[in-house]
Amino acid sequence: MNWASLYSSAIFSLMLIGLILWIPLLVLFGFIMTVAGTLWFLNDTFVQTSHYLNGFFLFILSEVLIFASLFVTCLWFRDPNDINISEYNELPLLGSFLLLGSSVTATCYHLQMKLSSLHLILTILLGVLFIVLQGVEYDESTVNLFSSVYHASCFTTISLHFSHVLIGVFLLGGLLLYTPKMVKLYYSNLVIWYWHFVDYIWLLVYSIVYIF
Repeated sequence: MNWASLYSSAIFSLMLIGLILWIPLLVLFGFIMTVAGTLWFLNDTFVQTSHYLNGFFLFILSEVLIFASLFVTCLWFRDPNDINISEYNELPLLGSFLLLGSSVTATCYHLQMKLSSLHLILTILLGVLFIVLQGVEYDESTVNLFSSVYHASCFTTISLHFSHVLIGVFLLGGLLLYTPKMVKLYYSNLVIWYWHFVDYIWLLVYSIVYIF
């Protein structure tokens, strides 16, 4: 395990604790450290020449396991009398269309990233709209983190996904800022693949938190 793995694990743990206990300063600190790590990641594109995909796929696997544990928690504590955070056919459904649309535009950018950044801009815009939409959903929800164990599990799950979208938008913004000519193809591929992961894991979040 290298220092980057320890760093990311520590920051993720701090942000997760901050989100669960709702400690804004801890969440802010975690976000700032995430930004700092991302800036290092972008700077690293100019000095590193060879990388392997194994680390990235192990990272994705660890993320899948984390989400899977939260999904099991949501289903385990689900009670027929519990009120949903939001109606599945309202804001969450619109958010699903936004993320699926961003997956399409990300694919279009991936196929012709050296020709145009239009699809990348659209992907970022759709991601930002999703973030705003979730903010509105949180504000309008009639339940909160402390309503029940089930609601705490659901809020933790969607908050974790929300943080992934936020990081993904930031990484996509880095691609837009540095352009494909400055960022190695390896890193561009990783960012796009990460965004697809964020998009598709949302389908499970949507199904388990809002429908089941």
